[in-house]
Amino acid sequence: MSLDFTPRDAPLSVTEQAAEWLDAFEDGPLSEPQRRAFVAWLKRAPTHIEAFLELSLLHEQLGSSPALQTDLDDLLAEVEAARIPLDGKPLPSVALPPPPRRRRSWAIAASVLVLVTGSLVGGLLWMDRAERSYRTGFGEQRSIPLADGTVVTLNTESHLRVRLDQHGRHAELLAGEVMFDVAKDKARPFTVQAGAVDVRVVGTRFNLYRQPEATTVTVIEGIVDVTPHRVASPPAGADHGEEMAPHSGSAPKARLTAGQQLDIAAATPVAPQLAVAPQAARVDQATAWTTRRVIFENQRLDEVLRQFNRYNPRPLTVTDPELAARQISGVFKVHDVDLLLAFLKRQHDIRVIPSDTELQIERAR
Repeated sequence: MSLDFTPRDAPLSVTEQAAEWLDAFEDGPLSEPQRRAFVAWLKRAPTHIEAFLELSLLHEQLGSSPALQTDLDDLLAEVEAARIPLDGKPLPSVALPPPPRRRRSWAIAASVLVLVTGSLVGGLLWMDRAERSYRTGFGEQRSIPLADGTVVTLNTESHLRVRLDQHGRHAELLAGEVMFDVAKDKARPFTVQAGAVDVRVVGTRFNLYRQPEATTVTVIEGIVDVTPHRVASPPAGADHGEEMAPHSGSAPKARLTAGQQLDIAAATPVAPQLAVAPQAARVDQATAWTTRRVIFENQRLDEVLRQFNRYNPRPLTVTDPELAARQISGVFKVHDVDLLLAFLKRQHDIRVIPSDTELQIERAR
C-alpha cells in the first residue's frame, strides 16, 4: 500500500512527506486507513524511515507530548513485521487518504530546519541510538528497523546489541539467531560479533545462528567477510552472555557470497577453527524460521527434536543413541508437534511416551 502525495503545486520531498506525517500525529490518533498508509510508506524505502526518525528526534528536542511518542512507538513496532513480508512479495499499491495538512507551515519549516541543520540532527540521531539491546523470549520472533534503514529479525530466545555512530555500525549477537537485512552504506560498514566470529558487510542479507558448539553464517544476498578470532575462556561462574576480550591474532578471513554457508567452532582458549570450508547452503532451510517453519533433509532425529524444542514448552527427548542418529526429512510448522509425532508414530519401531513435563521418543518393544 502506498500513499499518494500529489499536492497541487509540486511533489513533496521525502523530508516533507515525513513532516506531513508528523503533522498528522499531532492532530490526534491516525485513522485505520492512515495507519496502514503510514506503515506502507515507511516500508517503501529505508530513506523514509531515516527521514521520519530524524524529524521525530528533532520533535523530541523541541518537546513532544508523551501521548504522541507512545503512538509513534506503536506504529514503528507495527512496521517491524511489515518491512519483511513472509512471502517476500511487495504489498499491492492502494491509494489511501493522506494525513491532514492543517499545519503545512510547520511541515515546511521543519523540512528547511532539517536540511539546514542536517549534520547536527544526524549527529543527534546517531547519538540517541548509540547502543540498543533487543531480546526475544521463548518462542517469540521480532523484526526491528534500525535508524540506518537496516532491519534485524530475531528468532526465539535471541539477544542482540546494536551500536550506531558516525564511524561505523556495530552489533553483537550474544545468543540465538538473527536475520540481518543491512542497508548499504560504504562509509559505515556493518560488523557483527558472535562469540569467536566477526562478520563484516557493507550492505547485504545474511543469517547468523549462534549455538554453544558453533556459529553458522548463511548468506542470502551480497558478500560477507567472516573472521574467526581467539577469545579468552570465561572464568568459572561467569555469565556467558557477557562479551569476552579477544586474544591477539586472528585466523584468515573467509569471503562468502550468496548461497554459501560457513560453520565456525565455538571459542576455545587456543583458537577457533573453521569446522568446514564455505559450502553451498540450503538457504530455504536456514531461513525457514522466518515463516515459522522448519525444514529437515536427512537430519538426525535428536537435532530435529532440538529444533522443535526451541519453540515448544514441553520438550521432546530421545535417549537411545541409535534412534537419536536416525535421519529424517520433512517440512513442519514450528509449533505443530502433533504432526511430527504422527510422522514418527508411522515408523513402526518408534513410540511416544508422554508425561506432564516431556515427550519421550523411544524404540517400540
